[in-house]
Amino acid sequence: MNISVFIIECIMMAVLFGILVFGMLFTSSLTFISDYPPEIQEEYYRSQNREATKKTLSKIMAVKKIAALLVVLFLFAWMAHKAGAETFVQGLLAAYGYMVVLAVFDTCFLDWILFANIKRIRLPGTEHMEGASRGFRKSVTVLAVRNISNKLMVLKKSKTKDDKIDQEE
Repeated sequence: MNISVFIIECIMMAVLFGILVFGMLFTSSLTFISDYPPEIQEEYYRSQNREATKKTLSKIMAVKKIAALLVVLFLFAWMAHKAGAETFVQGLLAAYGYMVVLAVFDTCFLDWILFANIKRIRLPGTEHMEGASRGFRKSVTVLAVRNISNKLMVLKKSKTKDDKIDQEE
């Protein structure tokens, strides 16, 4: 597998994802309201005299989400092929790498650096809560690191089992 192609693909994917997210946020700062920390959501609803409503997933939204999942699935498979993945395991690891890179970019760069410093995309009534998400950031980081390390351990165990099977044959 060609690591330089993989890195270039990751950079391009992150830039396009950032453009998509910011385009949606500049259209309406309420687009991703459920992604804000709970304290900020509560303050927004309190300051705007609104009640938090939990929306159920409509049939059309479910179809859209499934379609988006399929598009991403085929996009990652195509990207892994372009990066030179020749086996299923290489393709799987490449797709997993794309997801990890996208999650890290979203959390560390978009959420922590840009969203925290761009006043235009803050929820109305929460401008005074600049430090409210620090604890939330720390807990998300711990969970993300734990999740990634657990998945790597599973992959490592799976590989050692495969190696033992190959040796027995």
